[in-house]
Amino acid sequence: MLAKSLSIYKLPLLSALLISLSYIPFYPWATLFSFIPLWIFILRSKSLKTVFYGSLITGTLLAAISSYWIFIAIFEFGQIPVLLALPLSLLFFLIAQLFIPLSSVCSFLIKKHFQLNKAYGLLVLATIFSLLQQFTPTPLPWFASTTFLQYQIPLYHFADLIGFAGLNSVLLLFNASLGYAYLYKKKYWALNTIILFFTLVSLGHFYGQAYKTSTVKNQKTLSMQIVQTGIGSVIDYKKYFINKPSKLQKNFNPRRQILELHKKETLKTIKPNSISLWPESALLNYANQNNPLSQNLNAFSKTHNISIIFGSWFFNQKHQAPQISLFFHSPKDTKSTLSYKKVKLVPFGETLPLQQYFPKFIQWIYTQIPSVGNFLAEKKPLIKTFQNINFGSQICYESLFPELSRDLSQQGAQILINVSNDSWYDSWFQPRQHLYTSFSRAIENRLPMVRATTTGISGAILANGNVLKLSPYKKGASWSHLYSIKYLQNPSPSFYAKHPYWFNYLLLIFLFSLLITKYKKNNCN
Repeated sequence: MLAKSLSIYKLPLLSALLISLSYIPFYPWATLFSFIPLWIFILRSKSLKTVFYGSLITGTLLAAISSYWIFIAIFEFGQIPVLLALPLSLLFFLIAQLFIPLSSVCSFLIKKHFQLNKAYGLLVLATIFSLLQQFTPTPLPWFASTTFLQYQIPLYHFADLIGFAGLNSVLLLFNASLGYAYLYKKKYWALNTIILFFTLVSLGHFYGQAYKTSTVKNQKTLSMQIVQTGIGSVIDYKKYFINKPSKLQKNFNPRRQILELHKKETLKTIKPNSISLWPESALLNYANQNNPLSQNLNAFSKTHNISIIFGSWFFNQKHQAPQISLFFHSPKDTKSTLSYKKVKLVPFGETLPLQQYFPKFIQWIYTQIPSVGNFLAEKKPLIKTFQNINFGSQICYESLFPELSRDLSQQGAQILINVSNDSWYDSWFQPRQHLYTSFSRAIENRLPMVRATTTGISGAILANGNVLKLSPYKKGASWSHLYSIKYLQNPSPSFYAKHPYWFNYLLLIFLFSLLITKYKKNNCN
């Protein structure tokens, strides 16, 4: 039975492996042909049921390989029992890449209805996959094109025109072209396709250089420090420090000790007139309330004359609920008031989905598993003006959603900042995926980004794509660095920020033109 299933679904399985092993942290070696095995499987299939199961296998296996750390997040961060964490992880893997079975089914039905040959079928597949990947709801948006930024393949520079979603669409069209060459045995077509790809890469290099030249004269510089402690939670602190007797005191308080680690590391590299950026979960209490931890931070900022941007919690009095927040604290402040509140919450870790549809059931789950996060989401992202600079903020998971950064850019953001808590993940896949997905927002909007994490990879990227010093990945080890961040005083939103869907409109026009042409031809025949 297993051997028969493997024989039937070997092509969808192959696609899942090619896609996942060409995505961060791997080199994008198969991005030009990774979808071809699945598409050939669809074109050859006679049954809708077979297409659905095959494409579901591709999507689920892809999610399980590239996002296996989701189980760790649900189990450790959400503190959900393992017997519940396993089926929740499987559910996540099933829906995370739902665009693959949806696109496959739609393409199969269109091919069948319009009696498309394989060449037309490949074009339909590429277009449908491009559109549905962007607009199918998913807890974990991703684009294979982001890998080009990790390896500095200059094609990424075009993201300020079409976004990384648009670049992903271009890659899918290259898949269709090479798929056509394979099915029809056209060697020269394949060669020309590859030449065209490298021509685009070369053009990306010159386009990136032109951008650097055009902005070099109008830049200002901000001195900004990143602090990383290697500790993202009380669990982490106990793991790395509780077995060290010299670290223990009579009144042992892990939350206070985590704050002390941030303060100690800050003083190592901070300089006058700099802003210190601390990660998410730096102050594990309500920073907008009068408590020992917030008093401690206020005193530290005032004593050393340091402006600090730090992750903490905001208690919303109106809704009587906590909000994950980023606070902007000046030495002149008596308490932290200026804050950005998180808009997109992590499913199962910070909130449970579908609360608006099943409120009683969700509340029952909270009573049974109190450790599951129950945070309040803010309605929309807002820029914050601090030290005469407009900051566009992202907290952790929010960097996956390009529309949030576009909104901040339209509001006049000059610098993007991202704070994250990656403490519950492994050291290989997730930290790099999260880093370069965050950095991709900087390229799309042509704004610099400064990113501070607890235990992930911290660093900065300039608007021109230059990646500055990155932190080492080592849990339990503190690190800090002072950056010179170049930014524009009056940045204009990028073409992509102003017109994010123009390339999708072209794809839709192309798709409808193709189908109308085929429909007329069929009627004539």
